This record gives sequence, structure tokens and C-alpha cells, in this order.
Amino acid sequence: MKRPFLVQFAMIPVICALGAQAAAAQDTRAEAVSMERAAKAEAVPEVHQPGMFQRTVKWAGNKLTAESGEAKDGWYAQYGNEIPGAGWPTVGPGYRRHVGNDAVADVSGSISRRRYVMMQSRIEWPELFSNHLSVGAGAKYQDFTEISFFGVGPDSDAEALTNYRLKNIDIAGTAAVRPADWLSIGGSVGFIRGLAVTPGLSTILPPTHEIC
Repeated sequence: MKRPFLVQFAMIPVICALGAQAAAAQDTRAEAVSMERAAKAEAVPEVHQPGMFQRTVKWAGNKLTAESGEAKDGWYAQYGNEIPGAGWPTVGPGYRRHVGNDAVADVSGSISRRRYVMMQSRIEWPELFSNHLSVGAGAKYQDFTEISFFGVGPDSDAEALTNYRLKNIDIAGTAAVRPADWLSIGGSVGFIRGLAVTPGLSTILPPTHEIC
């Protein structure tokens, strides 16, 4: 009976030592985690620096927009206001001016790499009757010099590519009623004058009227 008791008594220091070692390891890990968190908290976060394109777009927006969010009066750059296929770049000048207390007049034009030309003028009264009514009218001249044409329908041949030229003047009027801040009802009416379809200016593709 004495031998088992002595064995159990001798195991007590071993168990205590193992427990102390585990507790020390746990304390060491807790200290490491705490130090890692403190280092992360003291680290200076990396600030993302905008690229050249982002800075250019922001600068242009600040130049063209007033602090109230409205477009500024004066000259501005007109770009990208053409149909697909016009070619890049598409740029030109524009001029905007407030007339009186209510109206805004805008005139602009652009030309693309493929000689697509657009000129437009517009006048608008955007906030009549305490911002419950807006009306506007405008005219646009367009000359698309070489529009690609593959034919009509899904059976058209991709190799039978031709081109044509389209010119027209588009005149339109718009109006919108806002009975409430969250509701706007509007519409537009317009007509086309001077519509002309002629052979395209491409030196590579044949004119559409010679094939069709």
C-alpha cells in the first residue's frame, strides 16, 4: 500500500512543473500577440496617391464646375460627343453662359479623327416656378463622313463592308414638370431637317449605294 502512495506523491512535482511550463508558454504567446497589435496600431497607414489620369479628371472637373455643383460660365472642352465609330480623339470647344436669372445658353462643336463634325446650340430654363418646371430648345448639326454598313439582318456578310455619309440638322424641344421633389414628368419633341445620305469619304471601303 505504501508504494503506490509514494509514486503518486512523486508525480505531484512533475505535474506542477508541466502546468507551470504550459502557463508560461501561454503568457509568452499572449505577450507576442499584444506586441503585434500595438505595432500595427502605431504603424502609419499607407495613403493611396491618385494617378495622373485621376488628377487630370479632378482638375478639369474643378475648373468646369462651381462650388454649388453647377457648370461654370465660360469656355470649356467638348469631347466624346459623337456616335460609335467616329474615331478617337473627338474634341472641340464649347461656351456656356447664364442669361438673366433663369436661362442657360450653351454652344459647342467637335471634330473627330475620322472627320466627324458636330455643332450644337441650346438654351434652357431649368428652374422655373420655384424649380417646378424646366423647358429648353436646341439645334444640332451632324456630319458623319464614313459610317460602316454591313447590310440588313443576321444573314449579312461581314466581308461586304461598305460606308456612307450622313448629314442632318436635329431640332428639339424639351419640358419637364416637377410637382414634388421626388417626381418629374417630362418629354421632348423634335424633327430632322436637311437629311442627306451620300457616298462615304473612306478611301478603302466602297460606297454603300454601289453595292445595295
